[in-house]
Amino acid sequence: MNDQAPNVLEFPGSPVGIEETPDSDQHLAVHLIICLRETDIRAGWAALLAGHDFEHERASCTNLRQLWVEYLPTLEQAPERIDQILRNGNGSAVVLLADGLLERRGHGRICTPIARTLRERFARELYASVAISPLPGRVADIDLVLTPQPPPAVVTDGLSLLVERLRYFARPPSRPALPGLEVRRLSTRHELYQSFKLRYRVYSVMGYLEQEFLDTESRVELGWCDAISVHFGAFIPTQGNGRELVGTSRLILTRHENNSVSEWTYAIASARPMLSDYFKKQRRGLAQFRLPIFRNFALNDEMCEAALADVPWGELSRVVVPPKYRGRGVSRHLIKAALNEAESMHLNRVFLECLEIHRAMYEAHGFSSIGQRAEVMGIGKTMIGMVRCGTAPGNAPLARE
Repeated sequence: MNDQAPNVLEFPGSPVGIEETPDSDQHLAVHLIICLRETDIRAGWAALLAGHDFEHERASCTNLRQLWVEYLPTLEQAPERIDQILRNGNGSAVVLLADGLLERRGHGRICTPIARTLRERFARELYASVAISPLPGRVADIDLVLTPQPPPAVVTDGLSLLVERLRYFARPPSRPALPGLEVRRLSTRHELYQSFKLRYRVYSVMGYLEQEFLDTESRVELGWCDAISVHFGAFIPTQGNGRELVGTSRLILTRHENNSVSEWTYAIASARPMLSDYFKKQRRGLAQFRLPIFRNFALNDEMCEAALADVPWGELSRVVVPPKYRGRGVSRHLIKAALNEAESMHLNRVFLECLEIHRAMYEAHGFSSIGQRAEVMGIGKTMIGMVRCGTAPGNAPLARE
């Protein structure tokens, strides 16, 4: 491994992009930048990437058959190199793999200053990070944690998942609207269950599911907030007069009534003992806050008191569309349906929490930043808070950034 200058590890074939998967037509030139300080770790990774086992695993992995790999001598060089790659205008994405992204803090680990700097600098870009650490496990704002000498299959599986994630974050090409698209409230327990399954499939790729939730082996993504929400689905017609769910969203409410959705959510959670325990734990942690944003963000006392006083506010979340239906306006219709519902309910304000990379999408729907960022419970990512004020009298706008 050359520590004097970046070099390219050449794989068979021209490294100009990633082959398509059945659920996506996103072409990305994905660069894996490796920066390892420890001599033994550098040597181990050089051997791993050049080894037959890794080549065999990579050859069987569609996402990784064509991939740029570069080595950098120091992590301090990473910001400039990443910026060069992302500014080339060819649909590029970067995965940084380094052993200087984490540091110990008590019995746990936190991001190092340079890791935080990189995350903030490239928050709106197609950037992902892989930390090398002797302690496995999830760390907030790190996309993947690998041990110093992982098996080749673990490396290829992890990198493949990151490529899928970056592809999902990439802005999809604009495509024709879906014929017969219908966006409405979910009206049956089966539809609600299907939305939870769809959320699980997408969030598994996004890395949003904490290990405690994955241990439930539920294959559905749901939480206590689903019981106090209005849920929406986007449907298209299928053969035999069927309907396929191609997107979902929800509007969490501070003022709600016990209704069928609440009963269905409890029933779906109760059917899986481990999920039921997780559900109850989430209720204990969230019920006092009414909306998740009040738990995650240090908002001013006046706002928190208003929320606890049953002021009709809402929070938009779980806007999910699978990759093969992106670029067709489905998200836009799901957001609009939720906001129309909010207006019909005369909600004073609608909040949301999102990644910086999605900020522009919500700004186009009238949301603006509340000027704060925070780690979101259960997601393990730092997100920004946004708000959209209603038209009721006395709705003064919040302070802006």
